[in-house]
Amino acid sequence: MNGTEFTPNQPADSGSQDLRFEVESLRGMFAFIMLLMIVFTACVNLFLFHQVNTLVGQANEAQRRVAAFETVGSAQAIDFWNKLNDYGSRHADFAPVLTKYKQFINVRTNTTAAAPKK
Repeated sequence: MNGTEFTPNQPADSGSQDLRFEVESLRGMFAFIMLLMIVFTACVNLFLFHQVNTLVGQANEAQRRVAAFETVGSAQAIDFWNKLNDYGSRHADFAPVLTKYKQFINVRTNTTAAAPKK
């Protein structure tokens, strides 16, 4: 053994004490950063969980509205379109409006839809 190795009986010089202090400081910072990462990850997961629950609720509401439209609303929409066509046939100045939007309207009879209430 040569005389440059450190033994516990030898007094530590200030350079090695500074290094130990730096290492302990780095350990503390690393532990703090790891704790912050865990908290941040938990917050992100909580936020995403909330967003998923909100979107599931909105999707269920949209499905309920589509089902309601398919049962009642489509018959009302067809009835409204038929009334517009009747009005357009009686009033010649309204015919260009019907012609403009006729390409976007696809009227099909829905046998499962209830008749509109009057």
